Amino acid sequence: MARRSPYCRYCYTQGHTQANCPSKKRFIEDNPDSWLAENAKRKCSFCHNKGHTRPKCPDFQERIRQKKIHVLETRQKICDYLSESGISPGALLKAEVWSYSKGTWLKVPMIVKGITWDRISSVSEEYIQVFIPFLSEESVVRMPQNYDLNIHYSGTEIISPANVECSKKYNLKHMRETDELVLKTIKK
Repeated sequence: MARRSPYCRYCYTQGHTQANCPSKKRFIEDNPDSWLAENAKRKCSFCHNKGHTRPKCPDFQERIRQKKIHVLETRQKICDYLSESGISPGALLKAEVWSYSKGTWLKVPMIVKGITWDRISSVSEEYIQVFIPFLSEESVVRMPQNYDLNIHYSGTEIISPANVECSKKYNLKHMRETDELVLKTIKK
């Protein structure tokens, strides 16, 4: 099947589109104060300057870059804390979980299964993947209360940490895997 030639919705002829219409361009050049001329200029929805759109906005790109750097710094602080505290797979924690049968919060022991490095940011709260034998289910819990990045979480305590050297190796390896993805997007 042969492809149809493009159709212009401005001058109603075939062979070009409205974006490339010579009649429209000529009208805009002849009438710079017209409504059509004003709307033909691109305007950024982020900085509200003309000449570019949001994806190409230098202010927007810099804001994204700064946020990614902040996430990397936050992850490094969290990695240091988790490693020093011995929080990695195998550590035993105690945290509050909701008991539907009793209608209240209960503090129960749980085993750390992993850290959700891909979800860690300065606004995310729940990083630690756990298995709760009491409920026979998996969940994600918050950092322990003594975690110190100007944020204080309650409800999670360390009962028995994993080996600190093993924690450092595990946490660094898995954090670096997700950080490499973030770094690739910063360098673009």
